[in-house]
Amino acid sequence: MNIVTEDDFRQTYRCQSFADKAIEKYSDLFPVRPSIELAEICADLLTDGHIQTRRHYHSQRYVYVGYFADDPGELGRFYKRVYDLFGVRGTIRKWGIRYNGASTGYILPNATVARILTLCGVPAGDKATKMYSVPEWILRGPKSLKAAFLRRSFTCEGTVYYDTWKDVWRIRYTMYKTAELNNNLRMYLGQLSEMLAEFDIGVAGPWNADRYTRKRDHNKIIGLGIEVRPGSFSRFAERIGFELRYKNELLQKACEAS
Repeated sequence: MNIVTEDDFRQTYRCQSFADKAIEKYSDLFPVRPSIELAEICADLLTDGHIQTRRHYHSQRYVYVGYFADDPGELGRFYKRVYDLFGVRGTIRKWGIRYNGASTGYILPNATVARILTLCGVPAGDKATKMYSVPEWILRGPKSLKAAFLRRSFTCEGTVYYDTWKDVWRIRYTMYKTAELNNNLRMYLGQLSEMLAEFDIGVAGPWNADRYTRKRDHNKIIGLGIEVRPGSFSRFAERIGFELRYKNELLQKACEAS
């Protein structure tokens, strides 16, 4: 199965001479096929990363691929995945405080890789204002791809904690979009829930999370969340889990208490 062919890539350009140059330079990347590394990269960018674009005359200029985290191990893993898959090197550097609190990012100013990743299912620009779904090649792929995508998604956006008010442990995943994309947000969380069900992991939700008005553009932002049912904690730990040590330690405590 090919996700991105040279012809697919060529169609992202208005000027075919630019497309020809990019394909000649990066011909080894085509065709792009499903892989664990690609599923993990897409999950990272759909949560704690983005593809930055900018209007350039009558076309869209792809500026950089960015992934943001304050954990050095997380940035190092993303760096290695991109290098192993695409053979290009980004830089890890300070990037200023962002909405998720992270101030360090992996930055790859490579338009070819950015275009390929959009064709793989990662939306360019502000994800909160974009409609998108779990990439179709992951939904149709083997469970190994789905597990990789879920593991990275929960590593980035998932939380595991003890709820002192209810005296229970919780494993939650929360996502935010503009209010008019409420249905798309519900659909995406539904896709995550359906994939988790394939691993016999029960999910509750979606339930309402925070709502706020974003200062920079006055967009109304809504949050929705899903959570793993306590009876599925052990299966979640065994079949999905996290790639952050402290989250796995909390997950182990949750499993022991459930």
